[in-house]
Amino acid sequence: MREWQLVVDRPGDEGGLVRRVQAAGSYGSRSTYYLRLGATLLANYDEELEPTRRFIHGLGGTIAVEEVEPTEYATRFLAKDRLGSVRLIVDAEGTPLEATTYWGYGEVYDALGEAVSGDFLRYTGQELDVELGYQEHGVRLYDPELGRWLQPEPLRALFPGVSLYAYALGNPLF
Repeated sequence: MREWQLVVDRPGDEGGLVRRVQAAGSYGSRSTYYLRLGATLLANYDEELEPTRRFIHGLGGTIAVEEVEPTEYATRFLAKDRLGSVRLIVDAEGTPLEATTYWGYGEVYDALGEAVSGDFLRYTGQELDVELGYQEHGVRLYDPELGRWLQPEPLRALFPGVSLYAYALGNPLF
């Protein structure tokens, strides 16, 4: 099992640069940096702090992801549903690359295409940690297989009588 840790290099309520260190056993470790403005993800950087991915925002959140290193799919446009979940990814010419449907609590029901999304923006528009299978929602991790948060609700005083780990008050269609 791989270990990981989250290290905040430049903390702040306004966002900042957050580093995720992945220990990959005999292969050493690898760091990925995430630049955020509040809860909004702006870019990813590699260990040398060279940009690897840029997130383009518009109405309704992130509308496209641009890979800094040119690849076959350098720019990917995202089509989302009413929850902000990425349902369709197309390239710059409008060719569908990936289509995803989800169960009520965010587990992938069906995925068609080339699986180009990797770790960015899945159910409710949140990042997916591919290694762990959890979604990162800023202050908490979410397990779509369980339909539960892995940390308690930080505003628990506002929700008496509700599980501190319940997602969407126990009703994902809410």
